Amino acid sequence: MQSRRNLLKQGIMAVTAAMLPIKAMAGQESTVRYQMIVDQNRCMGCQTCVLACKAQNDIAPSQFLTRVLIREEKKGAVARQVFKPVGCNQCESPRCLTACPYKAISKLDNGIVVTDWTLCRGVKACNNACGNACPFHARIADPRFAGKSDKCDYCADRLETELQPACVEVCPARARIFGNSRQANGEFAKYLQHPALSSSRAEQSIETNTKYIPLR
Repeated sequence: MQSRRNLLKQGIMAVTAAMLPIKAMAGQESTVRYQMIVDQNRCMGCQTCVLACKAQNDIAPSQFLTRVLIREEKKGAVARQVFKPVGCNQCESPRCLTACPYKAISKLDNGIVVTDWTLCRGVKACNNACGNACPFHARIADPRFAGKSDKCDYCADRLETELQPACVEVCPARARIFGNSRQANGEFAKYLQHPALSSSRAEQSIETNTKYIPLR
């Protein structure tokens, strides 16, 4: 199995397209659409997903592809800490894609937004363009690879062998639920029918493949 870093170096769009069952037959819709659901009511803020992502994807020091935001919420006299895992939301209409001047960003048929490092120049102005375009601030510039742009891709190398993304696999509270929304089953299928399911920026009409169950 190739590492994710090798996928980036060799051109993730071409290599991933060959590895994963994502291409539809001519005139047919793909049978695979990956989605992640984050249940904020389950998240404990333990940061296990953050560490697993960093280790799995060989992220540069002091940089992260996924983070857990922590804030205090007060109801009357009672205060509590609440947590929200964040990262790339795999937008249906990615703003980073249209902002990239070198056409290094693409959206695969399976819903994942990927960056091809054989096309990415990694120059500061370029990274600012696609990074600032992202409403979720999900992109980083990897200083070890000439500042090439990086972000979560649902652990594409793990999907190759039918494993789940690292953050999903390690979450002790099962706050992240992942699957193919076009062949959904079990808990994932039930979550897809949840009446409160929404995108992180639903108020801005940004449709994404990562969705959230809000705090009760």
